[in-house]
Amino acid sequence: MSKLWWRLSEVSPLAEHAVHTPTVNNPAHLLRAPSAVAALIWEQDETGSETLRSNGSPGWHDETGQLHRAHALTWQHPASGTSGVHDHANPYRNLVLLKVRRRDRSIHPVIDTIRYGVKRKHHWFWIDTGRWPYAYGTADHRREIVPAEATWIRSEVEAPALERLSYPAVLAEGYVGADGVLPRFTRDTVTGMISDLDELNRHPATMPGEFPTVAFHGDIAVISWQQHSLSDERVLEIDRCYPDAEGLYAIGAYQWTWSITRR
Repeated sequence: MSKLWWRLSEVSPLAEHAVHTPTVNNPAHLLRAPSAVAALIWEQDETGSETLRSNGSPGWHDETGQLHRAHALTWQHPASGTSGVHDHANPYRNLVLLKVRRRDRSIHPVIDTIRYGVKRKHHWFWIDTGRWPYAYGTADHRREIVPAEATWIRSEVEAPALERLSYPAVLAEGYVGADGVLPRFTRDTVTGMISDLDELNRHPATMPGEFPTVAFHGDIAVISWQQHSLSDERVLEIDRCYPDAEGLYAIGAYQWTWSITRR
């Protein structure tokens, strides 16, 4: 796997911050870094996680005083000590230049790609580290879950997002992501999830937005969350899951915390 994947809803605000702040701040030790160019600083944090943050100045901080970051959602294989992180040429950092055009004029600047993805209601932003210059783009679903050489084993899994109801699945053996295992399900199993979620969401004790909703649009499983405020109530699509070559769905991968059912 050469692609790194971030949630577009997290990357887009960072890119807009970099573009619209009065000045920018490029790390001085990044070789050949253009001066005063809006960019996302792509780096590894202290845990080794791949992150993106704005180089805009003044910086954008959260309520704890930390810089806002978007974290790549990638796999880990604890037994071998490997993971889906990138080996940066500069010490743990690269710059993703937002407004610079490439020699190939058919390739849009990163900020245009991000804005177009938002307009099309995409959910993911990706960088392909296996190509140079790095390729990038957006997508409405995530195509890569674990490396192709992963072994799949049968198991039962559960997730808090589904009230810990248990479902049969196949797991990528030894791989974890988003604090949980990475399962795939048959369409019949996903249909059962949909029924269970509908029942949970109809229950009188359920709060708005407490559980996701899933619906099939043809072969595509569309995942949404209900948003509720004093002024309105709406259902917001957060992801799509397409069947893979085996007709299985990696539903909730890198979104819900799946764990192996122990009971």
